[in-house]
Amino acid sequence: MVLAACLWNLPLVSRAGDDSARLRGESALATVEANALIFGWWETVPLIEYLQLVEGQRPDVQAINRFLISETDMQRLIAREAAVRPVYIDSPTSTILHSMRVIRVGPLYRIVPREESK
Repeated sequence: MVLAACLWNLPLVSRAGDDSARLRGESALATVEANALIFGWWETVPLIEYLQLVEGQRPDVQAINRFLISETDMQRLIAREAAVRPVYIDSPTSTILHSMRVIRVGPLYRIVPREESK
């Protein structure tokens, strides 16, 4: 009975042929400038890391998983790095929205210090 249920439902739940994750990762890498820093959650950074580590795409880009950095440390790092290189994020926090200029670029947001935005 269980085997029959699995066979019956397989076509309904199969993700074979779904390349949306790859396309999302490739779109992010194609969007960012050289030597960029990207902050992202699970649906962003592992895709980028796979494309970099396994396929050798965009080794100039640094990706940081937001799960592995505190909010405070991320804010400090963004403030420091945005002054010297392109910084992107997959979903800006309210603090970033209020303290920095945020520009939608493809699937990401470019973070620019306010004084640069004039």
